[in-house]
Amino acid sequence: MIRPKKAPYAGTEVSADRTYSQIQQFLMEAGCEAVQLTRSKLGEVSIRFVIEIELAGVKRRIAVEVNPALLSQRKRSQGRYGSLVTTINEAATARLAYWYIKTKIEAIAFGLVSAEREFFSQILVALPDGRTGTVGDMAEKSILDGGGVILPGFDMENRPRQLPPGNPGV
Repeated sequence: MIRPKKAPYAGTEVSADRTYSQIQQFLMEAGCEAVQLTRSKLGEVSIRFVIEIELAGVKRRIAVEVNPALLSQRKRSQGRYGSLVTTINEAATARLAYWYIKTKIEAIAFGLVSAEREFFSQILVALPDGRTGTVGDMAEKSILDGGGVILPGFDMENRPRQLPPGNPGV
């Protein structure tokens, strides 16, 4: 797993409230039809928005859910004399979410990738048991349950050994 040595945005001076307001404003300006931000007392955050895509000439709306990772911080419970406790760094978590979403939206806006591909694992769908979840949730459940193969295997025995004649090997 990839783990940074230091939490990103740990020293941000922008409050979580201000950042979440910026996320909502940015998504609306980018053309999202609806934006919902949910925060729990435990610090968990869910950002949902609806975007319009076009597949095979047909316009459709998809709902996307982003649940940013909760970044923690260690600090003293009572000034510099208290015991060390681990708490959620809400401001850093909010900045991480902001830049994550902003980068994805800008990649879509400038044509680097399509919206449905960029947010594929985060598209909200109705699960077979009636709950709502993401495509990523379904794939993860399939992998954990040992269900069908999501990606085809690569057969090393039947792979081409050399390029065909006349092919420059781009």
